[in-house]
Amino acid sequence: MIIETRIKLQSPMLGELHQDVAGVRRFKKLQGRIAVNTFRYREQFKAACNLLKLTNIDIDTILPEESFESPTIVLYRRIFSRIHVELFEAIQKGCELTMEWGIRDDLPRSPSLEQFSSILSATGKYLGLSQFGTKFGFGRFNVMSVKECNHHYHNVNSSGAPPT
Repeated sequence: MIIETRIKLQSPMLGELHQDVAGVRRFKKLQGRIAVNTFRYREQFKAACNLLKLTNIDIDTILPEESFESPTIVLYRRIFSRIHVELFEAIQKGCELTMEWGIRDDLPRSPSLEQFSSILSATGKYLGLSQFGTKFGFGRFNVMSVKECNHHYHNVNSSGAPPT
């Protein structure tokens, strides 16, 4: 099952890479899109399942896209301990993001659409999906919509034309 979600950020989502020569922590990118840290997402989904007492769900059956688009990326100044400043690439609060997820519903213990929606909602409200700073409340979001997609992926031959 393929699911499309729309989320609205309630706090900035921050990049996680080590500071570059300009002193900025950037997002890891894949072909110009923001790369998903699958390990971190699975950690957060596991924690959300524990919050929701959904101990029968195998979170490895939830497959995030490998990357997603952001409408904008801004520079964010994080001040901590009153004197330290770090600069981050960030997706700002209020941005809406669309993401696709695969659910391996052919495997046992995969979540239903409703269970996945609950897991995503709990993740957004209590945990966040920021590449950096979830412990400090970054990457929190509200779920705007969760729906099953009916994408039709076609096989193509080596010439790029659809099969005949």
